[in-house]
Amino acid sequence: MAHQIDRLDKKILQMISQNARIPFLEVARECNVSGAAIHQRVQKLINIGVIKGSEFIIEVDAVIMAIGTRLNTLIHDTTENIEINKHGGIETVEETGETTREGIFAGGDAVTGAATVIKAMGAGKTAADNIDKYLQNK
Repeated sequence: MAHQIDRLDKKILQMISQNARIPFLEVARECNVSGAAIHQRVQKLINIGVIKGSEFIIEVDAVIMAIGTRLNTLIHDTTENIEINKHGGIETVEETGETTREGIFAGGDAVTGAATVIKAMGAGKTAADNIDKYLQNK
């Protein structure tokens, strides 16, 4: 069975070919559809073999699962010198994700409590960028 590639698929492929690291949400905004729609389209293009070599394995020292629908107090209950904000989450500098303990960064549900995945992803990206800066200056 031949697979049809429509105008949206072509636009997605064009954007990805120009920048393979472009965030799905940026593609979604440009295409005027949801991020989930872009994810589904890209997955379809992978499944039918239009996009190849997009899967890879990365060796890591640790994996942190970040799933939750309510404030998780495990981190601040078990980590010394971490201040708590007025909502019961970890106190951070919003612009950087830095906590009150040097070298420790936080974001998402651990800081804000239950919120959207988009906000958590944004906080994670902010923290990751600032962790990199922190480590580069060590």
